[in-house]
Amino acid sequence: MAIKTLKSAIWGATASILTTTVITIWGELNAPLKNWLASTFTHHWLGKSIISVAVFFGVWLVVHIVSRAPKSEDNNGVVWLLKFLAWIAILSATSLVVFYLYEFFK
Repeated sequence: MAIKTLKSAIWGATASILTTTVITIWGELNAPLKNWLASTFTHHWLGKSIISVAVFFGVWLVVHIVSRAPKSEDNNGVVWLLKFLAWIAILSATSLVVFYLYEFFK
C-alpha cells in the first residue's frame, strides 16, 4: 500500500510542477490570466499555489484510486518515477530561468 501511495504522490508532484510552470509562463504572456489569478486569489502567486496544491491532490487521488496495488515491493518502479520527477523539476526550472532571461534581455 505504501508503494501505491508513493507512486501516486510522485505523479501528483509531477503534474503540479508542470502546471505551475505552464501557468507561470502563460500568465506572464497573457495579462488577462495573470489578472484573473490576482483578482480571484488576491495575488497571482497565491492563485498559482492554490491551483498547484489542488492539481497535486487531484492527480494523487485519481492515480491512487485507478492504479492497482503492486504485487510486491516494486522499488525499480519507484526509482524510475523519482528520476522522472527529478528531470521534470530540472527541465521546468530551466524553462522558467530561460523564459525570464529572454524576457529580461529582449
